[in-house]
Amino acid sequence: ASTSQLLTTFTGFVLQAPAYSSLSEAIERSSNKLNGVIVSSPTFTHEAVIKEAADSKLHVFTEKPVDETADKIEDVFAYAENAGIKLCCSFQRRFGPSYVACAESVQNGAIGSPHMANLFFADHPCPPKEFLLAGGNIFMDLLAHDADYIMNALQDDVVSVYAVGTSSDEDLVDAGVHDNATVVMNFEKGTISCVIVHYSCCLRFVSTR
Repeated sequence: ASTSQLLTTFTGFVLQAPAYSSLSEAIERSSNKLNGVIVSSPTFTHEAVIKEAADSKLHVFTEKPVDETADKIEDVFAYAENAGIKLCCSFQRRFGPSYVACAESVQNGAIGSPHMANLFFADHPCPPKEFLLAGGNIFMDLLAHDADYIMNALQDDVVSVYAVGTSSDEDLVDAGVHDNATVVMNFEKGTISCVIVHYSCCLRFVSTR
């Protein structure tokens, strides 16, 4: 069976575009019709995909996080710059209507000068334990959204961070994987932000600001 047929079987969707088994194959068979690449794959694969796209002079739009460590993230951005391509990381949540309204109320002074910001975010349903054990780092997977959002809303940079995490399952404890975390961030202009993130909410997908 072709890649397209297999994907259609597993996803239930009929693909409206050709499917390939690798980026190399897509680039080779596209006859120079590609302008960019959207990366939506496991985090540990991002570096290789981004660099391969950069070598082919293709712009890259990647889901968060860009990579697994700060050093790797700096490296791929430098690689993209040297290759002359644009590399963008997606944080779609900051563009949601309620998020935009909240950020604007801060930036236009409608709420005055912000001294404290409290954020709570929880997933529903909880991701499978297998996902958490294989790389469901709560600081990169969940906190990344809220850290990006509060920095964007405040238009400010973080100068110090205190973070603590816990594990609600013995297997997660043994693996050193946290599924609950609280993070306190101090900003240059004096705002203090407390962010609580949790992988499991009994009600529904919840985000409060």
